Amino acid sequence: MLSVGIWPQLEFISETGEHHLVSNCYGLDMAFNEKGKLLKDLETAQKRCAQLPHLSAAVPTDFFERIRNCIEAQAEGSHPFKLPVIFFFLKRGDLPELQTFDDFLAHLKQGRRKREFRHLLQRLLEEDGFRQAMGAIFEVEVLAELLSVGEAISVNLYPKSPATQKKPDACIVLAQKTVYIEITLLSQAEYQEKIEDIREKSAYEQVILDESEMEELGIRSVQGGRIHGVGFPYEDALRVIGKLDAKRDQLVPGAPNIICLGLSDLNPGIRSVEWATQDFFSGSPNMAQAELDRFTALLINKSASMRAEKVRNIWGKIQTLKRLIGHFKAEPQLTGVLTFQRKGNGFSPKKVFRNPSPCSLNGLTESDWKDVLELFGLPLVGDHA
Repeated sequence: MLSVGIWPQLEFISETGEHHLVSNCYGLDMAFNEKGKLLKDLETAQKRCAQLPHLSAAVPTDFFERIRNCIEAQAEGSHPFKLPVIFFFLKRGDLPELQTFDDFLAHLKQGRRKREFRHLLQRLLEEDGFRQAMGAIFEVEVLAELLSVGEAISVNLYPKSPATQKKPDACIVLAQKTVYIEITLLSQAEYQEKIEDIREKSAYEQVILDESEMEELGIRSVQGGRIHGVGFPYEDALRVIGKLDAKRDQLVPGAPNIICLGLSDLNPGIRSVEWATQDFFSGSPNMAQAELDRFTALLINKSASMRAEKVRNIWGKIQTLKRLIGHFKAEPQLTGVLTFQRKGNGFSPKKVFRNPSPCSLNGLTESDWKDVLELFGLPLVGDHA
């Protein structure tokens, strides 16, 4: 048995050596029930909303009153509870950032963008849809950044491809070349959310883990507020591949396509994204094979001591991996992947992964790449500082 003590913060150390220091305070979608602080935060959010004409006009008149009622209804000292993400967004964002967001809403309300405006607002106001709301916030940040370049580069939101009915999130025109942009967010897996629950609970109570739970979560040890060996990086890489694969149908033939990938949680780490893009660009299923080998070895060595349900679950994963390996193929229409890591209230550019072998019409020159990366605040090589 392992006891996770009460720590003001926990440091997660993944298998790839990446460190993540996380304070034990209420998160973007969770709030410890400190009524006085939350009610004061609510006043701040309401005042800021009043300074944003386009958002305030779209928010229901009873929106903040409903949040107040939700806070008042909670018992003092209860476990964390969910509140609308837009509440935290308003409370934590500084006014210039919020005004940029409001300007973006105004842009969407014009002409053909009204439908996207309603869809985006619904996602942000969804009380139980934290992941969807974070995806909307990331999409807004990327598109607002593109629009901020002014007239230097032509930017269109939600364009229709002239040759197909595909509708990417944006396109930019560089000289004579149109580059299509897809925006997507990847959050942590279910087992990683359980690790996050350990962090949340350790703020106010001791958490006891037995050996089977540690093995299931990929945790080697917890010492002095540090959780060692968190997660399965190859599995994380496969989740990245799955996210990229889901965007294949949105890629525009005969044109450069770039995916902006937001990473909203501790995992997957940037190393897993690197492995995933290498496989996706080359067509070599190395990550799938590594996971297949891991699960096969697990069955050989430990199936006798496993519950029948767990054996069936692992066997199912093995069959899925075999099918993935059998049908795995490269994607030459994807020109590159730009990654962004959630930091504090927003997302910061992290790293670019370029396809070394795109189709000729899907490629970019070095000069084009320089222009694209400058738009997003990314360096030509390496991590963003």
